[in-house]
Amino acid sequence: MKTTCRQLENGRWLVCAEGEADFGTSPALDAELKAPLADPRPRLLLDLSALTYISSAGLRVLLRARQRACEAGGWLRLFGLQPGVTKVFEEAMLAEIFPIFASREAAEAAPEEAK
Repeated sequence: MKTTCRQLENGRWLVCAEGEADFGTSPALDAELKAPLADPRPRLLLDLSALTYISSAGLRVLLRARQRACEAGGWLRLFGLQPGVTKVFEEAMLAEIFPIFASREAAEAAPEEAK
């Protein structure tokens, strides 16, 4: 798995994940999320358009990150999910917990209070 993270001009964070988020690779994603989650009010945009697979280990990393962001008054939004990844979120009933958007533009345009 390859992950990148950068802070945008508006103070939000863009995290991109590529490849597979499974037991062996999810620690890299967890490590990449540390800097954005250290923000006093973390607002994370996760680009999962190049993520081809996610296991329960990857889901666990995202759940913890979302919880920490929300506890700090921020949010975590996902966008660009591939059909197979979307199916995993739906089967795990996490599509109701995570705000999932079709594009980065849609994720950024959502109201600030939408978590």
